[in-house]
Amino acid sequence: MDLVLQTNRLLVRHFEPTDADQLQRVTGDADVMRFVGDLKPLSPEKTGQMIAEAIDHYRQRGFGEYAIVSRQTGAFIGYGGFAVLPERTCVEIDYILGREFWGDGLATELAKALVAQGFDHLGFQVLGASFDPQNHASMRVAAKVGFNYERSGVDEHGLPTIYYLMKRT
Repeated sequence: MDLVLQTNRLLVRHFEPTDADQLQRVTGDADVMRFVGDLKPLSPEKTGQMIAEAIDHYRQRGFGEYAIVSRQTGAFIGYGGFAVLPERTCVEIDYILGREFWGDGLATELAKALVAQGFDHLGFQVLGASFDPQNHASMRVAAKVGFNYERSGVDEHGLPTIYYLMKRT
């Protein structure tokens, strides 16, 4: 297991090809994915492709999207990490958790750890985060960990998007 970081309750590690079924439970859930990407659940093939791209990203850039698991039980919670999108001005953090893990502060715990990792270990000077305008819970998480509203716009899918930014202090 390639551990990237840990928090009080979470282990953040590199994806492995064997994570596909567990990740599919998150990415295939329409309720979870209603604010992610093109707002549609992913097929098993797309989920497998996502893992392959993440693994390739680690090799190319040294960071990427990660598997998030419970430190206590080992349960697969979701995914999150660092995304590089050509349409964005900086690397963005994201946090997508299975529905059963919402409302327990795990997203905030993960976001804080990702910010620290991005600034202190990866050397980023600026981090971004972007949200569907209806995703108020995720915007609250971003604000709690220090992100500030930057602008409203349209994302690569042609969808309305709210952009947040945080600069290294």
